[in-house]
Amino acid sequence: MVRFIFFVAIAVDELPPITTASLRIGLAALAMNLLLRAMGINIPAVLIVWRDFLIMGFLNLAIPFALIAWGQTRIDSGRPGLYLQRNDPVFHRYCGPLPQAL
Repeated sequence: MVRFIFFVAIAVDELPPITTASLRIGLAALAMNLLLRAMGINIPAVLIVWRDFLIMGFLNLAIPFALIAWGQTRIDSGRPGLYLQRNDPVFHRYCGPLPQAL
């Protein structure tokens, strides 16, 4: 995650935050598509499945990556990495047991 923040800090100097997030997600989608085709896995053609993929991708990828890139236009690149690394153990300690309790 820290490497991602470093590269976003470099990219944000030249590109807008939405473009940076779109490029990252687009390259990942292309790589995933090539990997699935190489493994011989068919991509589902059902419209409901694609709707769910779009919703999940928007909430889990597009919004967080765009906000991280936008945030790095406001503060230096060292702070987000520090905050993410510092909060990770707290998140695992208090939020990790939740799925087991349900």
